[in-house]
Order: sequence, then structure tokens, then C-alpha cells
Amino acid sequence: MRSLFDRIAKPAAQSLPLPDQVLCDELASVEAELNRLLNTRSYIAGTTRRRSRTVVDYGLDSIVNAGSTLNSRVSEVVEGVKSAIDTYEPRLENILVRGVLQDGDPTKLLVNVKARLRQSQTPIHFQIPIAMPTKHAMT
Repeated sequence: MRSLFDRIAKPAAQSLPLPDQVLCDELASVEAELNRLLNTRSYIAGTTRRRSRTVVDYGLDSIVNAGSTLNSRVSEVVEGVKSAIDTYEPRLENILVRGVLQDGDPTKLLVNVKARLRQSQTPIHFQIPIAMPTKHAMT
């Protein structure tokens, strides 16, 4: 099933798609939504751990204020990614998130998301890059 944004932006064709096309459309929609979600920063940064998340909190908390060490920053970002996906992408279940620095560069985090589509139980895997702030950007 396509997201509301996808349905508004690109209305479906008059004929019903084949099941494989539906699955491909759903995968593309989930991937687009994850990219949108993970590259958006929460309007009210830092408050999502203390209360229930709402649409105002859409996205990740600011990672500028993440932990003081590289490992703690990566852990906090991975935790935030999982929380955001759990909250804002109901089409996924059994979500596993891992973060890997690209080429050992502390400013480039590659987030690996493995999950299953709820409706079809199809396993999925996405890799989404997230820019990590440097100490210079944090001061």
C-alpha cells in the first residue's frame, strides 16, 4: 500500500496493478518514506524520550547533541532511527537497525535497516546514509 503522500503526488493508474507491481510499489514507498524520515530532524529536539511521539516530532532528534564519544553518538543515532521507524512506519515489523561508519569516516554513518513488511511478510533491507556532525560543528 502506498503512503498518503505518494498517492496524492502520483495517483494510481486506472487498472489494478499485478501483485508483483504492488509489492514493488510498496517497497519503493517504504524506502522513500525511510529516506524522508531519517533525513528530517525533529521539530522539538531532545524531547521524544520523555513523552509519546507525535507528528510534530517527525524525524530524528538532532544528532548535534548526541553523545560525546563517537561510539556513543553512533549508538544514540541508531537508537533514534529505530524509535522513529517504530513510530512512523507502521508497514514494518521485526525492525533491526545497525550503524556502520563509511570507510571509518566519523562524519558518514551508513544505517542498515532490516525488517519485514507486515502485510506480505516480505523481508526488506535498506541502507541509508546519515551525516554525522563533527566536533567543530558541535561547538
